[in-house]
Amino acid sequence: MHDKPPHDVTPMVIAYQWVARIITVAFEMVTPGVLGLWLDNWLGTKVLFTLLGFAVGITFAVWHLIRMTASPKPPQSKPRADS
Repeated sequence: MHDKPPHDVTPMVIAYQWVARIITVAFEMVTPGVLGLWLDNWLGTKVLFTLLGFAVGITFAVWHLIRMTASPKPPQSKPRADS
């Protein structure tokens, strides 16, 4: 994902790729909270699993967003065996 796009890729394709990434991160934030809300309703608890779900979802989504937008690391040279 961190590779440079080929020269023949249009800006619209790059935009669609970023839209897909953003939607993925949004779902990662919301889905655990919604599942926690369902679990709270099922178990009869107040907001315990909802808060835990949103905390886990936001934490994971922010980590994923940082990882997705980080610049790629340059390749490191391997030490030579004859040195």
